[in-house]
Amino acid sequence: MVSGGTYGTEEIIHGAGYGRGILILLFLPVFWSLPTAFMIGELSSALPAEGGYYAWVRRGLGNFWGFQEAWLSLAASIFDMAIYPTLFVFYLRQMSPWFGVGN
Repeated sequence: MVSGGTYGTEEIIHGAGYGRGILILLFLPVFWSLPTAFMIGELSSALPAEGGYYAWVRRGLGNFWGFQEAWLSLAASIFDMAIYPTLFVFYLRQMSPWFGVGN
């Protein structure tokens, strides 16, 4: 699962400096996201079935692992989606400090 945003880049820039930090932020998508996109493109064209990862894992590894993948993806999505309201409020307080009144 890949989530995006600028959260966490402050430490990269602080630790590596501006030049190296920008290189890290530019090369990471090339070495992580591009191969993932190629893999998904190949799988979706070779096995055109509804269900994505579930269908591919079920076909390749059987019903048990397909079931596991479906539930693990659901759990990961729920926990991943729970992060975004917290980040939204955090960023809102950073941009407008009066949102932090009462804390």
